[in-house]
Amino acid sequence: MASSADILAEKGRNAMQALLPRLRRHLISQFDMRCRLFDILVEPVLSYGAQIWGPVMLSKWLFKRGGTACLADSLHHQFLCNAAGMAPNGKDRDMVLREFHRMSLPYRWALLAASWWEKLKALPATRLVRQAWLADIDLMLRGCQDCWTFHFLSALQRLEVIDSEAWRPGSAAVT
Repeated sequence: MASSADILAEKGRNAMQALLPRLRRHLISQFDMRCRLFDILVEPVLSYGAQIWGPVMLSKWLFKRGGTACLADSLHHQFLCNAAGMAPNGKDRDMVLREFHRMSLPYRWALLAASWWEKLKALPATRLVRQAWLADIDLMLRGCQDCWTFHFLSALQRLEVIDSEAWRPGSAAVT
């Protein structure tokens, strides 16, 4: 069974395949303009709902050694190589991202999840979505390792954004 991210990657591939001929037809050859159009027309398709499904997938994707993190990131790499006029085969993903000052899509998804977290914090206590979020936090504090909060905080820990053990259930900082 394909994950929602894989389904979105296929939809993103369709969007990218529609974009590339239009770039050529309109003689848009400037790399920055091509990337901006990718960011506007393709990346939102690849990232749709990432603030919800992203944390669950981040640790699996972000820390794979060698190769691409996921299908969507592979598409991004393919597009960057195409836009720069080079073949994607044999080009290290991280090198290409650094060279063109781009962020890997899974990192973008981590930012979307962090933004979602901040929006949830700011909601009034009477909102159902905030109550569900607090219930999810409570689940994590009770030891659940398959809830959104656990996956989100695990991803932030792996990215070294937060202290490695301060948030884990049973630690002195949490209890």
